[in-house]
Amino acid sequence: MPLALRSPETLLWALAALAALSGAAWAFLRFRRQPLYFPGARWLAELSGPGRWLPRLAYGCLWAALGALLVALGQPVYQGQRVEPATEGVDIVLALDVSTSMSAQDFQPGGRLQAAKAVLGEFIRQRPHDRLALITFAADAYVVCPLTSDHYSLEALLEAVELIPFEADGTAIGMALASALNRLRDSPAKSKVAVLLTDGVNNKGEISPIQAAEFCRRYGIRVYTVGIGSVGETQVMARAPDGRPVWIQARVESDPATLAEIARITNAKNYAASDAARLKGIYTEIDRLEKTVLERKTVTYEADLRPPFLWFALACTALAAALFLKCPTCL
Repeated sequence: MPLALRSPETLLWALAALAALSGAAWAFLRFRRQPLYFPGARWLAELSGPGRWLPRLAYGCLWAALGALLVALGQPVYQGQRVEPATEGVDIVLALDVSTSMSAQDFQPGGRLQAAKAVLGEFIRQRPHDRLALITFAADAYVVCPLTSDHYSLEALLEAVELIPFEADGTAIGMALASALNRLRDSPAKSKVAVLLTDGVNNKGEISPIQAAEFCRRYGIRVYTVGIGSVGETQVMARAPDGRPVWIQARVESDPATLAEIARITNAKNYAASDAARLKGIYTEIDRLEKTVLERKTVTYEADLRPPFLWFALACTALAAALFLKCPTCL
């Protein structure tokens, strides 16, 4: 029903009160002694021409204003329906290796870390209906951003991510997965995903990658693993004996077997990226595999119609007042 009254009982009480007042006024006027009026020339002149219809118009405006006020007392509303998209989002934790080996220059522009940040930023923009979190890890795991739908802030935090200092260097894959687990285990989402990107071998942390993967599987978390890096030697940042950072030509060791096992345990997939184009393609594929469910739901809404009725009553009252000023004898 498009039009309805929220408070019809208020309107009924107002009508009853109006009827009682009208009856009382009629009885008073009916039985009181009526005086005799002797019209003058001015009074008769005002009842000729416009003076004949001005009183009717003025009183008609007052009745219209009264009717609008009575309807407003009943709190009229317009009830409608609209169809909205209902999203069933995916909760995703992005785990990013920030150890010094991610400075390797086999990915351009800017090295492995910069290439990874660019791809992750694009991935975030492709998931507008999902909650995402960002974890970085080296010798330990660090929560950069908890699960959030504020993707603008998440991208800003991602942009600020830098390589870890030499003092905190290392690769704690197990700790990164444990941190992702802590973000996702209490999530109400039906689909919970972690995407771990690393170029190294687990050499830090109290939890092994396989142990952490088993815990993720128990909580229904799929872990997509992405190994990044080319096979040969490349320029990478290292620490000189005096503590200064220097660039050397070296080969970064990786552990694709462990990454593959993590993905297998958690019923996900393992990938290897040897260049920036392949890395972008991997995250595009993950985005395709973890699609957000888009449905449609019918939402009922109400629009309050009291303001239009009140404005109409005010306009009618103002018009009636203007007519009475023009024709005082109409009163």
